[in-house]
Amino acid sequence: MVILTGTLRQSGIVTIQEKQQLKIWVEHTQERDNGGTPDLRIEELFLPPDSVLPPSGSEVFVAVRPWASGKTIRFSGVKILPAPTSAKALSKVD
Repeated sequence: MVILTGTLRQSGIVTIQEKQQLKIWVEHTQERDNGGTPDLRIEELFLPPDSVLPPSGSEVFVAVRPWASGKTIRFSGVKILPAPTSAKALSKVD
């Protein structure tokens, strides 16, 4: 599991096949292979509807599972993590 750190831009409840999900958009940067200026990316993730979110514009830590889609990496949301107090706390994800 990977921790995606970024800025929460929007969130909302959506219904997919009669099941409610929390849809969030997280803005983050991704380093380039050539060392140039990092690219700004927005990830659209689905989480359980009872997830507790910080206000929009706040830094958010999301546990995600990465998967390959052609030449790009996509993420599947697992859960929102509390703000860590240290780097060591970030490494302790279920």
